[in-house]
Amino acid sequence: MRRLIEVITVVLFFGFAAVGGVMTVLGGRGELAASAESDESAAAFQQAASESFPMSDKMLVLYARCAHLFGQRSFGGVYHDADGERLIDVHSGLDTDAAYASCEAIGRFHRLAPTLPAYVMLVPTASGIYREHLPDTLGADDQQKIIDELYYAIDPDVTPLDVFGSLYKVRDNYIYYRTDDRWTPQGAYAAYAASIQKLGGTLYSVQNYDVEYTHVEFLGSLADRSGVRSVPSDRINAYRCKFGSYVKSCDVTHDGVTDNRTSVYSRSGLTKADKYSFFLGASDLSTAKIVTTAESMPKLLLIGSDYAHCFVPFLLPHYSEIMLIDPDDLPEGKNVTDIIDPKDYDQVLFLCDLESFSKSKWEGK
Repeated sequence: MRRLIEVITVVLFFGFAAVGGVMTVLGGRGELAASAESDESAAAFQQAASESFPMSDKMLVLYARCAHLFGQRSFGGVYHDADGERLIDVHSGLDTDAAYASCEAIGRFHRLAPTLPAYVMLVPTASGIYREHLPDTLGADDQQKIIDELYYAIDPDVTPLDVFGSLYKVRDNYIYYRTDDRWTPQGAYAAYAASIQKLGGTLYSVQNYDVEYTHVEFLGSLADRSGVRSVPSDRINAYRCKFGSYVKSCDVTHDGVTDNRTSVYSRSGLTKADKYSFFLGASDLSTAKIVTTAESMPKLLLIGSDYAHCFVPFLLPHYSEIMLIDPDDLPEGKNVTDIIDPKDYDQVLFLCDLESFSKSKWEGK
């Protein structure tokens, strides 16, 4: 029965593809009718389908299912790792100029407050941790090597917090979402465990956390981009430390509007298309100021990408205040120093995934 359904699916797909071919020719898009043997041509086909059909999402899913039957695993830069049951956003050709500009931006910021202890954590993406699962033809970057080189390029007074090895050791765990391009709280915890003592804190073992399972399953951005639906869906979980401090206030600014909360988790975020909004209430926030009950603890300035969002809950027992700023989501013309004075803090941590670090606009912030 399943085989019959697959055959019917193939017939339907090629029927739609034939109609699409006619529409493409009539629409002057014949240049996209190239060979489908390469990932580039597969992406071009998907683009043509997206432009030609009003039900493009369904066509993309149909295309991915049919292509799977013929052994295709790469869909427009997203690789289906069937053994690991995950989708991987393949990162290749890192923009080194932008990455080194971000390194210089960190150095300039540190020079504004040279006595402020500064740390940097560059987080590998799934493409770096699972690189050995990817075909060589995809040319995935060696992220461990790149991160080491970037750490070397950053001001020597800024302490690197290397977490690549710690994430690689637990790579068989659920440390990255299967259908989205970000890490999970489990991945963030592995990075926390590897770095908190260097930040001056005492490690809380994972047994000291209560885990709340939201039971909200979702397919993330990689499933949307690739059309692949045969990967198990993801789930958002919350980690709460049984000891230490509690959140007094969490003020999140997004699109110029500030929401006042009393938790770093947002139930309303689970109703949004981007379920990662569960962390701090918005996946593209510009600032978040969290005040805890640990009044005797230091204040942390956290500058980073959205990878920092699900890292924040693990920092709560160690700081009286955490000020998170995403330079890439600040309003046009606004700089980090327009919002805060670095001298008001006891530590600064730059936390960014490697992909965002190589695309960020930190040099102007």
